[in-house]
Amino acid sequence: VRRVDERQRYEILVAGELAGFAEFRERDGRTIFTHTEVDASYEGQGLASRLVAGAIDDAVKRDRVIVPPPHAALNRFRSNRREERRHRRAMSASCSLPAG
Repeated sequence: VRRVDERQRYEILVAGELAGFAEFRERDGRTIFTHTEVDASYEGQGLASRLVAGAIDDAVKRDRVIVPPPHAALNRFRSNRREERRHRRAMSASCSLPAG
């Protein structure tokens, strides 16, 4: 998993090819995840979980408050209970996206 600041996203590669990404915005000490996507040809390989875990790890290392993405990707955050426990202290008390 690598962070690509100019695209405001984290990417996961397989054999040098882009397999998925997690887009983010940064505001007021928070990293706000806005969209997560893994190419359908890579589904079932655990890449989404690895992508989310790598993005969270990096945000925690940067001392950011994490705001998870809405909708379906939020389920990936919730379903990975081990990562949730590991990063609970870094997560914001409110996981809603800011207005605007």
